[in-house]
Order: sequence, then C-alpha cells, then structure tokens
Amino acid sequence: MRFAVFGAGAVGCYFGAMLARAGYEVVLIGRARHVFAISQRGLRFQTHELDELVSLKATTDVSAVACADVVFVCTKSTGTLEAATHLREVLPSHSIVVSLQNGIENAPLLRERLKQPVIAAAVYVAAEMAGDGHLLHHGRGDLVIDDSPEARRLAAGLHEAAIPVQISPDVNVALWRKLTLNCAYNAISAILMQALEAMPLRDILRRTMSDIVEECFAVAATEGVTFKENVSEFVGEIERTIPPGQLSSTAQDLGRGKASEIDYLNGTVVALRPSGEFRYQRIERSTRSSKCSKRTLLIDLRRRCELFHFREDPRRSPSAASAHRHRAHSTDPRWPTLELD
Repeated sequence: MRFAVFGAGAVGCYFGAMLARAGYEVVLIGRARHVFAISQRGLRFQTHELDELVSLKATTDVSAVACADVVFVCTKSTGTLEAATHLREVLPSHSIVVSLQNGIENAPLLRERLKQPVIAAAVYVAAEMAGDGHLLHHGRGDLVIDDSPEARRLAAGLHEAAIPVQISPDVNVALWRKLTLNCAYNAISAILMQALEAMPLRDILRRTMSDIVEECFAVAATEGVTFKENVSEFVGEIERTIPPGQLSSTAQDLGRGKASEIDYLNGTVVALRPSGEFRYQRIERSTRSSKCSKRTLLIDLRRRCELFHFREDPRRSPSAASAHRHRAHSTDPRWPTLELD
C-alpha cells in the first residue's frame, strides 16, 4: 500500500512518518521549505520517547499522488476546495482519499468533487512543525474513521504502523465531538497564546468552555447528533486529554501569521444554529442592545487578534487573513460585528 500526504504540515508529517517507519512507501506534498529540509536530511521526528530522522520522499509537485493507493488530505479547511481541484486532475481511479482535517464539512466537499471513495476521519494528535522539516509531537495520534470496505483495509495497514484506529458506524458523531473540542479550546488558546495548563483564571475559562460546549451540543442535536456525556463531563475530558505544552492549531496559525480555520470551526456552529438567537449563554453589550452568543464573541476576538497580528508585521498582508472569508455566515447581518473598544 503506497501513501501520499497532500498538505504535509504537522498532522500529515506525523502520520506519514509513522507509516514510513513501518516500512510503507510514503510521499509528502507540502511547502517548499519543509520539502527542502526533508529532502536534504529526512524528517526530524521528535516525540517524548525518541528524536530521529525519518527518510521520506517530499515534493511540492501535486502529480506525486498519481502513484498512491491512499491519499491523506491534511490541508486546512480553507484549502479543501483547492485540494479537490488539484487532486481531480491527477488522482488514480483506484485511490482512496482520507480527510484528516478539522471540521465536519471537508469529506462531503471532497466527495462532491472527486470520483474516488472518500473516508472521513476524526483526528486526535497534538503536534507542531517546530522548524523546517522538524515535527514535534506532544501526544496522542489516533483516528476514528467511517466504516466501509475501504476503511477496513486502510485500518489494517494503519494498525501495522502502530496508529490506533477506531472504525465507527457513525463517524459523524466522532466529527462533532472533535469539532466541539476545537470550538471550546482553539480560539481561547489563540487569544491567550497559551497552552491549557498555563492559562490563568481556570474557573472562568472552564465556564466559558462549558457555555461553548453547551451551544455545540444544542446545535449538534438539530443535526441528529447526541453526546453520551453532559457538558461538565465533556469539558473535564478536554482538560484531561489536551497534552501539556500544546497550543491549539488556531494559536499556531496566529503565531505564524496565517489565516485560521475559525469560520470552519466556531463559524460552522453559528451557521447551523436554529433560527433565532441561541437560548443559551448570551453576552449583552451595555453600549448597544444587540445580543450574541459567546461563540460569536470568540470568532470576532480571534479575527481581531489575527488582523492585529498582520498589522503589527508589515510583511504580512491583511488580505491573507480575509481571503478565506467568502462563506455566507461570515457576513451574516443578523450577527453584528462586536464593538470591542
């Protein structure tokens, strides 16, 4: 079984390295600086237990997927449509496509545009690119994938590479669980630019996360998804399972001056809300009569952090921060931009 990783950032490099260490043929398709470093010396694969160089093929050429039996799509949600466009031109008919991405919309978008089978996966891995061609792994590395004949064949190969895989009869539940975790933690980590264990005022933050989780639970229920835990139990699970030192992917994007996935995480839940305002936690502005959910406040705060970050560094263009905000819910007039002066 031959693998290609399209969008080889931290997630893609982790799973690509695990497969390569198990003897599978893997090619990484990613950014030029990482490709150059990996081609020169291999991928530096650093975990709590080891620090080694993994020999991998790496390229910026999308046509490298033409030899793959399995293609992991690991781009940000903002790049899914572009990824589908590129893959459609070069992907072999026998290939399996696996979406290793945050959010609940990516696999359906890929299925709409590709003829090959697409497997949705909820990804649980804490990792970052600590330098060019340098993967730093903080914890976990497991997947929950949709059930299908292709998924069962894939799971067998992943198990051989010591990648824990759970096959789910309803992966949508797993995707909503991951989305809820992302919504509760990612924006807060990005605003504070801290890992969970270092955040001050934990009781206040816990209440904020609880309010967000409650909103996610309510919106998920309108989509036919229910959770086995209550809100308090889910927040407790977040606090127990976020590895120490792990900034959210949203925080990492902000730190690097990159546009984030906020519209595809918290923004998705806002877009799917029932008609009218949330019945749950609201924030009222004393200076104006409008109300909004705490989720919308986080989206606005995260965007303002992003734009401030671009403004502070003249090498970064504000257009990069706004290029992905083309979706209708980003400019929904029923959810006014907050005054945060």
